[in-house]
Amino acid sequence: MNDLIINERKGDKILWTYDGLDGTTDIVDEDYVCNTELVNCDNIRLTRSCQIWIEEQLAAAVLVAAESERIWDAWEQWEEETGDLLVVIPSIDHTPDEIAFETPGVEFRLVALHEGWGQGSTFVSAPVENPTWGDVMRQFEVAVQMTGDTHHNFMEGLILLPESKYHKLPPVCEMHPEDTIYLQFCTGS
Repeated sequence: MNDLIINERKGDKILWTYDGLDGTTDIVDEDYVCNTELVNCDNIRLTRSCQIWIEEQLAAAVLVAAESERIWDAWEQWEEETGDLLVVIPSIDHTPDEIAFETPGVEFRLVALHEGWGQGSTFVSAPVENPTWGDVMRQFEVAVQMTGDTHHNFMEGLILLPESKYHKLPPVCEMHPEDTIYLQFCTGS
């Protein structure tokens, strides 16, 4: 099968493109999608199996959208309660109270390298142990302010800092590189 592109959701309709054809599907409720129609295609009909496949994909997309909305609502509530995030925007698949990663007996530090954006310097967090995604976002807020890179204020996740970039870390990090794992913020704008 070809790829299905979900263009947008407008009210109770999902607008999509399949194999170069645009279509709409009405949403009956959040768990069931039906009434697929091609838009501006008078003489073209979808086969029933293709229509069923599109509706299954759209139903899954509706469920993903509902989960995404639940996560964003949790972040909005957390921000209202804590007032922590002034500059950054979370873009993660977890709520603020979920554990981001387990750290039994290992020292982790979060890193934001200063790479030309902003007027600040590289950020390296204090050691973190079993942080929640809310804790990670607090560190990201500090990192953005320290690096001065307010252009890349959208956190997409964390990756293991490649050893080839260790030379960019401040000298204080050289004291314990053997027993420390550095995680770098993945960011977008």
